Amino acid sequence: PKDDSNVALYLSEAEKAIAEVEMRGSRCVFAGGSTLYLTCLLHGLAGLPSGDRAIRADLEKRDSEDLIRELSVVDPEMLKSVNRGDRLRIIRALESWHAAGVRSSESIREHGYRETRKTALILVLCWPREQLYARINERSEKMVAQGLLEEVKTLLGTYGRDLFPFRSLGYAQAVRCLDGELPADRLVEEIAMQTRRYAKRQMTYFRNEPGKRGWKILPEAGEGQEIELAPSRGPGAKMRTFQVMNLDAVKLREAVEQRLSQPFSSSEAWYLNA
Repeated sequence: PKDDSNVALYLSEAEKAIAEVEMRGSRCVFAGGSTLYLTCLLHGLAGLPSGDRAIRADLEKRDSEDLIRELSVVDPEMLKSVNRGDRLRIIRALESWHAAGVRSSESIREHGYRETRKTALILVLCWPREQLYARINERSEKMVAQGLLEEVKTLLGTYGRDLFPFRSLGYAQAVRCLDGELPADRLVEEIAMQTRRYAKRQMTYFRNEPGKRGWKILPEAGEGQEIELAPSRGPGAKMRTFQVMNLDAVKLREAVEQRLSQPFSSSEAWYLNA
């Protein structure tokens, strides 16, 4: 639990796994994970300076509003591209600045994720909003009912508070609850709310990223079923939708096998009605 993990380490391990699988004459299947990791796996990693544990530790002691204020001064362009609730990326951007005087926004812009290192068939499971939120609520209830607080209490006693996983969904809210900052009767709803926000960020990625990276998108406009995902921000905002394909498991497998039998000129994203 005390080992550091980051996108650079992930890419290193992923390359080894891909080589091993391909040596056996098979294809790799990647499931889940961060959308950032997907982008970097396919298009490479922007060259940010190596991390500095001492600087990071100092930054992590500061509250989020203080960090946001500093980033707005030293790298306002980066702040525009980062969700203000994404404390990890804000700290990483400031760490880059303090360690080497490098603005993360400039490194990312220069890199641009323009190089295609690998191509992939990306299957995006899209849930209608009501079903997605119901599943998130159920998952949040199960996490707490199955002993989340007891687990976190044990981990805190064993490893202390500085573990990176304590910042993740579920664990972060449980720590706040144990500290008395969050009432126990609000724990489930807080986990569910933060998870809904995370899910919306993921779907925003899949609305925008394929066009930026030159991925082919299926179904094409007007050819699929339209499902509602989540409303845009602000009063009177329109509902966001996705065009999705309706394929059962058998038809999906047939379609995937047929597509993989042909070469790829670019990655493809298939939006599927989950």
